[in-house]
Amino acid sequence: MEKTKPLIRMQIEATEIINRISTKYSLSLPHEIIRMGYDAEADVLYAHFEANAEAVDSDILEANENIILGLNKKSKMVRITILNASLFN
Repeated sequence: MEKTKPLIRMQIEATEIINRISTKYSLSLPHEIIRMGYDAEADVLYAHFEANAEAVDSDILEANENIILGLNKKSKMVRITILNASLFN
C-alpha cells in the first residue's frame, strides 16, 4: 500500500498572498514554487523559486519593508520573503 504524505495546513493562505502581491506590484514570478514556508511565531512567509539558488542582492517593494525579493547575480528573482504576512491574508 502506498503511503501518502500528510497534508500541511498553514495559518495563512500562502499562495493567495503571493498571488495578490504579484498582481499589486506587477511582478513576473516564476511559474513554480520549489519550497514555501511560514513561521507563525515570526509571521514570515517565504517562497523559493529555484532549488539551491543563492540570493546575492535584494529589492524591497514597500516603504515599510514587508516584501523583500531575493535576487541572484543576474538580478533574477529566486525568492520572496513577506514579513508580517498575516497583514496580507
